[in-house]
Amino acid sequence: MTHCVIMLTVMTQCVINQNYNRGVIHMAAKKMEHKEKNVREVMRKVALAYVGAFGVAADELGKLFELFVTRGERMEKDARKIVKQNSKEVNQFAKEMQKEQKQTVAKVTKSVKKASKRVEHALA
Repeated sequence: MTHCVIMLTVMTQCVINQNYNRGVIHMAAKKMEHKEKNVREVMRKVALAYVGAFGVAADELGKLFELFVTRGERMEKDARKIVKQNSKEVNQFAKEMQKEQKQTVAKVTKSVKKASKRVEHALA
């Protein structure tokens, strides 16, 4: 009988150990499964971040392009204004020079005529 009790005790211990081991294995499997899900989720987020980075870059490049075009148009407008203003100044300067030239030619012509008359009087 003692022998049966010992045997029963050993068998009970085995069953308890077996159930305990199953529980430990089950818990370990759940932890591994949870870690795998976390790794998959992290990898998914990394992939989404990678794709998102291209989207953001494309958006920002589009905004920069529009900014560059706007700035270029403004610079072109300013340049045209400066050219127009300088053109007016150049034309005004040219008119003043022509006026001075006409006055100088008139003075020289008058002086030449006077000199001519003196020469004619001197020869006559």
